[in-house]
Amino acid sequence: MVCCDAQHRLTINGQSLDEPFIYRDADGTQDPAADQSFDIVVPSGRLWVMGDHRSQSGDSLEHYEESNKDIDKSTIEESSIVGRAFTIFWPVGRATWLSVPKEFDSIPDAAPAK
Repeated sequence: MVCCDAQHRLTINGQSLDEPFIYRDADGTQDPAADQSFDIVVPSGRLWVMGDHRSQSGDSLEHYEESNKDIDKSTIEESSIVGRAFTIFWPVGRATWLSVPKEFDSIPDAAPAK
């Protein structure tokens, strides 16, 4: 996972990702994909998570920056996941069922570990 390409998008497994779901403030200004550049490999069996409101998310990127770029402290063990988010309920005007965003359809699987 790399941040960022020439259009300031995340790149996952070599594919740039458009993220129309990233938070926009009242005047339409979108949060950046990340607040600093990074180039990481997420270890097998671990997950990197990022919120849609990047400037206010206590997500993997924030933990990566705060932990002196410790990938284990900034990722989650797959075995820790016990369920899947299935709805947005707040704000009420955006309430909807969740699915994997179509923007992820073009992301290739990771290359096998060597």
